[in-house]
Amino acid sequence: MKIAKDMRGWFGRLMATAATLCVVGAVAHAQVPGSVLVFPAHVDGAANNPSAKLASKLVTDAIRKHVAKFGIGVVIYDKSLPSVQRAVQENEKGLKADEAAAGPGDDPRKARTLAEVAGAAEYIVAIIDDYKYDSKTRTATFNLSLTRSNTADGVAVNTVANKQTGLAPGDVAPSRQEGSAITRAAEAGAEQGVAQLYPDMRIPIEVIKPEKKRSKIEKYALPGFVVGLGVLFFSTR
Repeated sequence: MKIAKDMRGWFGRLMATAATLCVVGAVAHAQVPGSVLVFPAHVDGAANNPSAKLASKLVTDAIRKHVAKFGIGVVIYDKSLPSVQRAVQENEKGLKADEAAAGPGDDPRKARTLAEVAGAAEYIVAIIDDYKYDSKTRTATFNLSLTRSNTADGVAVNTVANKQTGLAPGDVAPSRQEGSAITRAAEAGAEQGVAQLYPDMRIPIEVIKPEKKRSKIEKYALPGFVVGLGVLFFSTR
């Protein structure tokens, strides 16, 4: 009786584990680009605003961080990238030094050219506009739009636009409150935007319950079976 009960419990957990493995494997395998180039966020209409420039840097860094969480290779565009420097020296695609230094701005054609030069499979263009800071409420606001595109054809895969708000804590020194508010808005905006750009990459997280003492059947048979199932599943992809 005890052996039969152990077998039934083992088989039930085995099927649940197998199902989880297949789901996670399928989602992780879905539309994962080989590499992504993130362009520094372009600030529309506030190029000389130091605070807006800070927002650009923080948004760009946060986008890179959240895309990388999916296991995707991601690089922030810079004129000093070896591939970009080589393209300028060899006049690849007619790329000039001043164009490489300026980046794409909000020009889709330039963004695709620079992504091709960098050898990225996809690229993300971020645009910030209508930046404002209210010192009375310690609140920073701006609109953030993100576009994810295929380098091969320049076609947009996904485009999202959201209004971002960041509130600085009251215990932050007055001279640092704006920067604190921008940091919060940038982090929230990047996390929200990247999740919308890559909806298929939301891998479900399995809740792991405390493990109870297993029988000898479970201890030795289950791990071997699951490993074999995993090898079989991924070998058919």
